[in-house]
Amino acid sequence: MFVGRKFELDQLNKLYMREGFQLVILYGRRKVGKTALIKEFIKDKYCLYYALDESTEATAMDNFNKLISSFFNIEELSPLTISWENCLKAIADNSGNKRLVVVLEELSFIAQNNSLFLSQLKKAIEFFFKGTQIFLIISGSANGFMEKTFLNPKSSLYGLQTAQFKIEPFSFYESSQFFPNLSIEDKIIYYSTLGGIPQYLMQFDYSKDYESNVMEFILNKSSYLYNEPENYLKAQVDDINFASKILLILSKGDYNLERFHNKNVSVGEDLILMIKKLKKLNIISRRRSVGKSIVRPWTFYRLEDNFFRFWYRFIYKNRGLIDMNMIVYLFQNKIKRDLNSHIGYVFEEISTEYLKRLNAEYKLPFVFETIGSWVGYNPVLRKPSQLDIVATSYDSVLVGECKWSQSLTTVDVLENLVLKSETLKYKNKYYCLFSKCGYEDKVFDYVKNKDNFYLFTLKDIDS
Repeated sequence: MFVGRKFELDQLNKLYMREGFQLVILYGRRKVGKTALIKEFIKDKYCLYYALDESTEATAMDNFNKLISSFFNIEELSPLTISWENCLKAIADNSGNKRLVVVLEELSFIAQNNSLFLSQLKKAIEFFFKGTQIFLIISGSANGFMEKTFLNPKSSLYGLQTAQFKIEPFSFYESSQFFPNLSIEDKIIYYSTLGGIPQYLMQFDYSKDYESNVMEFILNKSSYLYNEPENYLKAQVDDINFASKILLILSKGDYNLERFHNKNVSVGEDLILMIKKLKKLNIISRRRSVGKSIVRPWTFYRLEDNFFRFWYRFIYKNRGLIDMNMIVYLFQNKIKRDLNSHIGYVFEEISTEYLKRLNAEYKLPFVFETIGSWVGYNPVLRKPSQLDIVATSYDSVLVGECKWSQSLTTVDVLENLVLKSETLKYKNKYYCLFSKCGYEDKVFDYVKNKDNFYLFTLKDIDS
């Protein structure tokens, strides 16, 4: 089942309709859906598709040679003449005047071990492919390699592309297409667990209840998801234990460098380098507080991948229980007990996404230009505090609080939001609440006859 990626498909098809050679760079983390997008795009097109793997260069080149020979019905290059350059030239020489899509996936497997490969690719693009109707797609999962090779001004291949696409994990609304018939509450629960990686979303059976899915497809030692975060990191970082220590801390909430130190993680070069690596992998992000404040806010780190957050919070330290076949106990006494706390962070992101939709539809009192959160020392409260949502324009701000709990949101929450927001200095202030279970009557009394307060429920998010 292919879902989403409408923007990318529309843009690829527009580029496809252009005359002449086109080069598209497509990159993103592993399992984010690059291959599915490419296959959806080429399903009705004349295409030569080659995915490299971790086999030896000689084997990869020989397979490429055989593929070209079979595709064009020509003789294979001889052992004396075979090279990447000659293989690419053979494609150009036999492509004719017909639009031909050529897909090369995971070039990093070759390029990182053969310093001549990229120069041969550059020659093919500049001398063999120019003037043809070839539509070349180069795709890769090694984000650092792809950006450094094709998008860095210092690279010899920089500027040759017609377009580039960074394929991101699905948003909440895109992910919901995997389970369209579920209630909005269940959609949020599943998205908070699996995040927006298509490969993860496809593992669950959404005709079953949440507990059954978690026990069968995460807590089951033979399941794909059981050890996926650790397996992924083993191929990406040198010190898996140190990376896991950082992610374990971030699975409980946002941290700045000082708070890492408080968790007995030395704030030194090793930490900085590992954080940079995890950022490149799009697993964590470095966020700056949004808004004009009377004090300087903090910069903080957030674990962006929902499934990694779920796994490090509930699975990483509890695999001993799974080894003892105590998965029911683990679910009931660990996961179920703290699930609402875990979902709370994701609910903030979903609420932010909903506000972005309203903003794009001009349904808010002003058009905001930036949106995020605010974390720092609040001089009004005389202690550190957080504003879940802060959306700003030059002279206006919308401040929001998100409550994922089993009880009605009280007027105290709203009053505290107003108090906390006094640290932000804007001419026009607006306030919003997002609540899972709704609001007590006093909240409605508080906002009555006020035009700068907005109350949202799950029903609004689902609309």
